[in-house]
Amino acid sequence: MDKEKYQKAIAAIDNKIKSFGELRKSIRATYIKQNAPIPVGSKIILHMPEHRHRKRNGELSDVEPPCDIAVIVGGYKDNNGDLTEILYKVKKDGMKSSERFKLSDYPVTHAKDRSLKWKYAETT
Repeated sequence: MDKEKYQKAIAAIDNKIKSFGELRKSIRATYIKQNAPIPVGSKIILHMPEHRHRKRNGELSDVEPPCDIAVIVGGYKDNNGDLTEILYKVKKDGMKSSERFKLSDYPVTHAKDRSLKWKYAETT
């Protein structure tokens, strides 16, 4: 095999890999679009049971009472068919913040309260 045939074969394989990658992205996007439980861009209210808040320095705060937190669904992450919402905090003016809302920053104190309850926010 000479150098030209080798380079053509490698280029053909690279093109197939690229086309399969693009096909995979389009299939994943279609799956997320058809199976998303909450539309992207929706504002929802999370009911947080008794919890602790993780401060910026990494320490946990004192136990805080139950509260409602407004978040916006910014997209979805696909974990082998299981869709996980990507949540963003809401600014005071009601717009989406660039800061992500991570549930790991709000450890729930009681095991019975681990299931998260949410509802759509009433937009005015």
